[in-house]
Amino acid sequence: MLKISLLHNTVFSWWRSAGRVLPWREKYAVPVSLNREKVFADYFASSLRRDPYRVIVAEMMLQQTQVDRVVLKYQSWIHTWPSTGALSKASLAEVLIFWQGLGYNRRAKFLWQLAQQIEQKNGVWPTTEAELLKLPGIGKYTARAVMSFAFGMQVGVVDTNIKRVIGRTQGIEWKEKQVLPAINLKTDYFQAADQLLPKDQADPWNQAIMDLGAMICTAKSPKCTICPVNHLCQSNLQAQDQGWKQYSDWLKKTEQSRKVSEGGVKKKAIRFEETDRFFRGRIMDFLRVSSYKSAKLAKKMEAEFGLTEQERFQKILTALKSEGLVSIIEDTVQLG
Repeated sequence: MLKISLLHNTVFSWWRSAGRVLPWREKYAVPVSLNREKVFADYFASSLRRDPYRVIVAEMMLQQTQVDRVVLKYQSWIHTWPSTGALSKASLAEVLIFWQGLGYNRRAKFLWQLAQQIEQKNGVWPTTEAELLKLPGIGKYTARAVMSFAFGMQVGVVDTNIKRVIGRTQGIEWKEKQVLPAINLKTDYFQAADQLLPKDQADPWNQAIMDLGAMICTAKSPKCTICPVNHLCQSNLQAQDQGWKQYSDWLKKTEQSRKVSEGGVKKKAIRFEETDRFFRGRIMDFLRVSSYKSAKLAKKMEAEFGLTEQERFQKILTALKSEGLVSIIEDTVQLG
């Protein structure tokens, strides 16, 4: 049976030496040290807190966006709007213009709306999950991220990386080896995450297993040979019990078998450049530069990106308007 305390100590030891140093993890507005040992000591310091605004900005930007693309954008955003008060004074158009390159523009609008609401409450942030969920664009993961990363509360955070680490270390592929048999891990990872928390260290623990999932325990090609917890991971141990060298070998073979059982037939992939999401992004990019008459905007989309279906163009434009990302005044389309 997996000893949870041993798992904690092993992951933390690895994280101190290999974990990512990211600007939104700093507990000071301006980093006071570039020394890795000092940085991680601050991460573990439960007496220190992060600004919930900075946590929210990072989490919104990181949704379905790679970390490397977010770092510089995050730093520039915080420099431009260092607080909800500063952001609340910006126009939605300014915020949408700034957001270029991150995609999913509704996230920018949610941040802007959130800043308005926090300022209406005199800058006071809600601290419960139920109240945080009432803020624009905030789901269960983000609410708990604020509770853990900003307020130091003892709650589990579950993104795709953390879910994968929990599922594999707890052995959900083989129920007889599952460490938390009372938990239905397929549907309630948040409950499992809560049960796995080390005492008073939810913040660094959530960050650490997030890094473990992103860097080592990846979805398709986990690096089991160098994983710090390969000797504790129930999925790895069960794979070895069945004769595999390690879990990653079992996973690779299982994936190959799945493809064979499906006949090796793949559905024809739709190019991203042919999707509504792509066309939405290009419309927003045009509007970041200038407003347009609807007909002229349609012609530009056709000429530059091949959007020849006028009905589809109008549908996309209507969706952007209904989401509050664009407005149409006397047939002139503009941001916000």
